[in-house]
Amino acid sequence: MYKLMAKLLFSFLILTSFSQAYAQVTYSITGAVKHLEDGVLPAATIFLNGTERKTYSGENGEFKLDGISPGSYQRRFMYSILQ
Repeated sequence: MYKLMAKLLFSFLILTSFSQAYAQVTYSITGAVKHLEDGVLPAATIFLNGTERKTYSGENGEFKLDGISPGSYQRRFMYSILQ
């Protein structure tokens, strides 16, 4: 009886460890924000719809969002021109 309980507990701990490791899988989304006529758009704000995640494009318009859970998302961006 003791050996059976020990095996069940060991199996449970192993399965729990795998499920926690699987749940921590994240991805990155990378891209660039560009204007058709003027080229890159630095300092644009990129949002991931349905989340509170956002980042900003660099001097060359490129951006990267890290730590994204698996799923389907839409991106949007905002760019202001101050005169």
